[in-house]
Formats: sequence, C-alpha cells, structure tokens
Amino acid sequence: MIIGVVPTIRSPYKNQIEICIDKRLINFLEKLNKKFTIKILNENSKINKDFKLIVFSGGNDLVKFSSLTKDLFRNKINKLHFMKAKKLKIPMLGICHGATYVANKFEAKFIKKKKVGMQKINFIENNFFMKKNNLVEVNSYKNYSIKKLNSKIEILALDVDKTIEAFFIKQIKFLGLMWHPERYKVFRKIDFDLIKNLL
Repeated sequence: MIIGVVPTIRSPYKNQIEICIDKRLINFLEKLNKKFTIKILNENSKINKDFKLIVFSGGNDLVKFSSLTKDLFRNKINKLHFMKAKKLKIPMLGICHGATYVANKFEAKFIKKKKVGMQKINFIENNFFMKKNNLVEVNSYKNYSIKKLNSKIEILALDVDKTIEAFFIKQIKFLGLMWHPERYKVFRKIDFDLIKNLL
C-alpha cells in the first residue's frame, strides 16, 4: 500500500528547480499508518490502484496569483496527479496549497489575507467528521484564504473570521485542510482522525 505525496517546488537559484518535501510530513504520514510506503511524486511518476492516498502538500502559490516558474511547474504536477487519482477513485488529502488548488477547481472565492501563527477554528455540524461546535487551535502559513465554496462542497471548519479552514468533496473523496498537521512538535489526534475518516 502506497501514499503518494505531491511535493513543494522551490527555486532558490535562477534556472534551478527543486522538488522538496518536509521531513515532518513524512514522519506524520508514517505515524498515520506504518504499513504504508511513502512515494514522492514528480511529473514522470505513475500512480495505480496500489496507492491508497494522494497527498497534495503545502507550499507554492496558485497560478491564478503567480506566474513564477516554480508555481507553474507545481501546477503541472498537481494537475497530472489530481486527474489520475480522480479517475482511479483514490482518496486525496490537500494541505494548505493542496487544498486551495482543488478548491479553485470548484470555483472557490479567495481573499488575500496573510496568516502566520496559531489561530482558532470552529468545526461545524457536518456528515464527514462529527466535531460540532468545537474550537480548536491550528497553525497557519498562508497568503490567501478561502472565502466561499460552491454548494457541492461540505464545509467542515471555519476560522473565527468565517474563512474556510477545512472541507470535504464527497464525489471525489477529497479532504482539504488549510493548516499543516505535520508542523506540530507532537502530532495531534484530531488530524489523524480526520484523515482516517477519509481512508
């Protein structure tokens, strides 16, 4: 069984593109289920039914907000693996950038609002993850927030400013989290529970 991870793309020097994955994300996914093998996906990777989860990691900006080479390349890899996972009906997890990438495909409305640090979110009543009216603190590292999603998407959690922090798209089995579950000193049960619901 395999978890595929779409990496962050960096460009620290001119004409250099780096495929990056945070070691903490690998550690988080290994703790999620030790039976999974983790594979980093690039533009030449092939996925099949052996993959039980595709993770679209954080980092990068959407191409609607950036024309940098690194973001264009990230968009290419996202598109390739999103379409394949959707076709094979493989569950998908989007973390921060990964969540906004898929939300954008479903006509999300965004606002430019830089957030860095801890913030409170509120889980609302939903069919995916029953954590009604429970305030939770999450980390935030983003330049854009999701203001609105279309009616096909189930909203799971809102920030105190009413921007969307978690959502689920049943028809493609996609969970979007606008925080980074891998960036805690001690991984949290609530994050594992959310992802296990997806699996």
